[in-house]
Amino acid sequence: MFYKWEIESVRGSSSYIQLSEFCFYDSESEVITFPDGTTVESTVAGNNTGEAIEKIIDGSTSTKYCAKWNSTNKCTITFSVPEPFNPYYYGYYTGNDATERDPVGWNLYSSSDGTEWALLDTQDSADVPTTRKAATPLWAIATQSTIVRKYLIGDSGNFYNVAEGALNILEVSELTADIFTEFGMDEIPSCELLIDLSKPKIYCWQSDMEEMPVLHANVNAVPFLQTIQTNEIDLSNETITGIESVTVDYTGTPTFALSFDSGLSWKMHNGTEWVLLSEGVTGMQADTLEAITPEQWNEEIATIQSMLFRFTLNNAEDTVTSVVIDYTN
Repeated sequence: MFYKWEIESVRGSSSYIQLSEFCFYDSESEVITFPDGTTVESTVAGNNTGEAIEKIIDGSTSTKYCAKWNSTNKCTITFSVPEPFNPYYYGYYTGNDATERDPVGWNLYSSSDGTEWALLDTQDSADVPTTRKAATPLWAIATQSTIVRKYLIGDSGNFYNVAEGALNILEVSELTADIFTEFGMDEIPSCELLIDLSKPKIYCWQSDMEEMPVLHANVNAVPFLQTIQTNEIDLSNETITGIESVTVDYTGTPTFALSFDSGLSWKMHNGTEWVLLSEGVTGMQADTLEAITPEQWNEEIATIQSMLFRFTLNNAEDTVTSVVIDYTN
């Protein structure tokens, strides 16, 4: 992560600029310790090695950065932080002397790559104390601009990112923050890339866990084949002498079967006769069911007390709203 502090003006007309410490703060206004490996550079070199730019992150207000500058040779200080962290505030400590050297106008930026910069805060005439080696007020940072968020894809024990518009398998066995920061994608991958994966997952990692995004997915999919079986249909009433017809309210191409022995076996009518089915999802089309004549119904139900209907939805277009039996009596 990179932060850039472009100093535009100091309190007085001094040709020098100085401060003893620069600090970032967390949401509780506590100082965030710079991780090992943090470096700081300035476009304006310090007066000597004792007042070099590194002094502003050495943890001591007894040292300082002091450099000669002017309005055309402005001072830009860049922090390179190897481990992402999410500051909520920032500020600095004044130097040991010369109040006219205190920075009072600046722009603060952040960047994930050191190339594209996002503005975090601007001050034109900051209220900097005249007390020496003193902390300034804390200025709020646009924290959403400092959050690092990365995405990776997982499927069947493998992990992927996207390279040149295609899935790229990573040679890693587990996900860590380092894997996300090195290989992670800045944007959620296109859904077209996930179609050929068996059980795709999208993993999200970010530097601040307090504001994790809520991920939503709109899925277009064909449901699993569905077989629905009715309860026993009672035919024992003495007023029922047969079945005149069956009508179905449906869409698509659902298939139908009947059991006349409480579900032990299933049959369909092929337009000529009742035939035994060997599989649990096969059956006749709705138009064949509706074409069964009263005589063909009575071949099977004349001596039974009940029957079962089974219908199978084979694809997303299949629906069955109702099955209406017209009895003879």
